[in-house]
Amino acid sequence: MSKNIVAPTPNDSDMSSLERIAQMNIAAINGLSNQMGLMNDRMDEAMRKIDGHENRLGVLEHNTIVNRAEKRQIRKAVMNRVNEVLHIKFEGGKVADECIETDVLYRGGFISRCYTDAKNHSKMGESYGETLKVDYPEVLEYLAAWIPEVEGGVEGYKHYLDIRREEREKKQVA
Repeated sequence: MSKNIVAPTPNDSDMSSLERIAQMNIAAINGLSNQMGLMNDRMDEAMRKIDGHENRLGVLEHNTIVNRAEKRQIRKAVMNRVNEVLHIKFEGGKVADECIETDVLYRGGFISRCYTDAKNHSKMGESYGETLKVDYPEVLEYLAAWIPEVEGGVEGYKHYLDIRREEREKKQVA
């Protein structure tokens, strides 16, 4: 015995219920679509604001000078490099006896030359305290490798300072 199963045919009231459900679903989907559009607009607006803040931060970063600790570090880097190229050693917080003459004759001139070269050949500011924060690493890198930017390097600059000192001494005698 086999029974034939026949699907019931929808009547008018069932069709009308299905239409109402379909219309409600369409209305819900349209509502969600509108809300998604609003969210998309808000996200676009938020992204524009973030881009604006990033631009302002970039400008600020490129206009901010080094802080007090970084200024001291630049000054220390100059002193350390001058001591290194002149082979000035310290003992007990003082210049070692065998280095006193080199210290007296050349240290001041080399410090001045190092600052001048750093201003002219790296991104150090007019004074080391005017160096931009963004340029600080490059300035320290330059100072760590500095050699006087004159003909003959260290010995050439020593010779130049000797000639200048002799000229000053001649003028004082005359």
